[in-house]
This record gives sequence, structure tokens and C-alpha cells, in this order.
Amino acid sequence: MVALVLILSAVAGETELEARARLAAEYEAEVGVVLEDGTDCDLLSDRYALDVAFAGDWREAVGQALLCASWSDRDPGVILLRRRPEDATAVWRSKLACQRAGVHLFLEDLRMASVVGRHVFYPGSYYGDTPDPTKSALLPGGTGTFANYISRAVYSGGWVAACRGIYVDVEDLAAPGAITAADFEFRYGNDNDPSGWQSATDPSAVSVAEGAGVGGSDRIKITWADSAMPNSRWLQVTVLANANTGLAIEDVHYWGIAIGETGDNPANAEVTTDDAGAIAANVNPSDPQPITCRYDMDRDGYVLFADVSVAGSNYTSEGAGTALLLITVPPGPVAGPYDVEAGEVFHTGGAAGQSFVAGRQAGGVFHASAVAGQGFVAGHQAGEVFHAGVVAGQVER
Repeated sequence: MVALVLILSAVAGETELEARARLAAEYEAEVGVVLEDGTDCDLLSDRYALDVAFAGDWREAVGQALLCASWSDRDPGVILLRRRPEDATAVWRSKLACQRAGVHLFLEDLRMASVVGRHVFYPGSYYGDTPDPTKSALLPGGTGTFANYISRAVYSGGWVAACRGIYVDVEDLAAPGAITAADFEFRYGNDNDPSGWQSATDPSAVSVAEGAGVGGSDRIKITWADSAMPNSRWLQVTVLANANTGLAIEDVHYWGIAIGETGDNPANAEVTTDDAGAIAANVNPSDPQPITCRYDMDRDGYVLFADVSVAGSNYTSEGAGTALLLITVPPGPVAGPYDVEAGEVFHTGGAAGQSFVAGRQAGGVFHASAVAGQGFVAGHQAGEVFHAGVVAGQVER
């Protein structure tokens, strides 16, 4: 029998060296033992000679474990650090190799940071920093709708695009106190090819409120000065994958702006007399309006004739090239909580060791049952199955 042990690690964004140091205590092993032939063994316990590696380096890890075992009179073992859904293929391959080579395999799921919320708010408005629940970010592969752009304006010698504020909620944010504008990239444009868009003005402020986001995640608050962004443009927001964010892949989303637009026509974002008329029909100087009101263009809490003026002085049309286009953006990275490709599922359950991975190969399945470590694996070849028996963590072919 060769052991397969599934471990759900609570450590986010951990490096290989950090994992090695932490795992030494868990496995009751010495770290970095130099063997008789000069080979450096990552972890050496009374039973195992262990190599610690990220999933993509499984080949070298299996070989190193066998070498260390031969010089230490221990059982060879590999601790594979699994960080993302794309690691599923490497895990299957390592499982096959370890079974055939007699190497014990231990899997550690390292929880990487993930973006769990993207919101827009209106700094300096009647609504303060409250997110607008009617608005949601345009994500890669999607087509713009009224829900993805804002219409707010402020008066500064004329109606201009108002300060926009964005929240990005990140679960397991690696270094909340270190987050700055340098952890993002901002571009703007108005076509289907963001690769040709211009670099946007840097935000005026970036801050983090720990625990204030969705589900207790950390909320990154980003604001720009009034008129920092031109009207009728989309802003591309890229959260970088780095040591500060802890993301395994970058996260991309988009927000548009079309001041004076009421969402009257889902086919376009043109601002026309229809918008001005709809605002005029809803003028109400007596009753404050909720943040969901689409006719309060300056976001002062009331629908007034000043709001009619916002639309009336900012008519746009697609034919004249002045309107915000309902673009379709290309597919791209979204660093959500284990977001995956079509047909591929990665899920970690509430109990230690529970997981389900459906991989790129049709029918490829990894499942751990309610008992930690029990499961089966349908491998690369049709009908090839590994099954974990009654003893948690043991695997037989």
C-alpha cells in the first residue's frame, strides 16, 4: 500500500520554503538534512524522506524523494502543494507516478487569495461610501449592460464625470497594509480590444478595510478625483497577482461611465432626449431618493431639474462616436474563489480532506468522501481507477 493523505491547509499564499518550515512540525521531521552523498533532503522524519514541491514540479519531486530515500533508508514521500484548479492534471500524473514508483504522496491545498466582490460607490455623494446594489462589474467574456456602467456627474464649469469609487473585496489578502495603486493596472477605452486601451490616471487614494468586505474579506477602496476619467469610456481594473495581493492569477474587471444615461434602451448607452424626458418626468424636490434611483444624476439624493440638465448637455450617439459602446470584452483571468474552466470543477468542502476535482480529461474525477482522505480517482486512461479504502488516507489500485 502507498499512502495518499489529503490535507486542507489554512495557509494562504505560502511559499515553498515557508511550507517546508511549517510542515516540519506537522510531520515531525528535520528540515534541509544533507545526506551522505550531499543530497539535500527537504524533510527527514523517522519514517519518510520527503520532498516538498508545488504541483507543477511533481516530476522532480518524485525523483528527489526516491534519491533521498535510497541514501537515508527511509520510505520515499512527496508533499505536493496544490494551489489552483489547473494543478489537477499534475496531481493525477503525480498520483500515477507515485503509485508505480512506490512513493507516498501527501497533498496540501494552499488557499490562495481570491476576489469575492467588485462594487462601485459614489464618493462625496448623498449616499457616501454605500455600494450601489444595482451595479455589477463587467467580467471577461461578457457584454456590457446598464448594470455595468454609472451615470453620475458633477458640475465643474459644466457637467463632467464625477469621482468614481470602486471596492474590490479579497479573501485571504496577503498583505493588507502594503496594498497601493502599484498593485493594480488601470486602462480605459471604448472598444472590444482592451489591449490597445490607454493607461488611466492613477487613483487619488487606495486603502484597505480589513474584514469589511463580503463574508469578512478585506475591502480595497479605490477612488479617483472628479473628471479624472473621460465620459463614454470603460475602465479596465486589473488586480495584480503578487506578494501583496496573494492572488495566484490576476483579476480583471470593467466599469463604464455614460453621464446622463438612464438605461432607457437596453440596446445601447446613448444619451438622448428620451433620457432627459424620463428624468424630467420623475423630478421630485421633496422626497429623497434611494441609491437605486436611476434619475438622480448628480447623486445628491433628489431628482431635480439639474439632473435633467446633466442629460440635456451630454447627448451622445454611436454614429457620432460619442456614446459609450456596449462592448464585448475578451475572455481573461478572474481570480475568484477557485474559478475554473468549463467542464472543470474544484471544490473543497467544510471537513478536512473533502474535495472534488473534475479535470480536463472527460470523466476524470477525484473525490474525497466525508471521512478525511477517502476517495477515488479516475485517471487519464478510461476505466483507470484508484480507490481509498476504509482506512482514511490509504489508496489502492
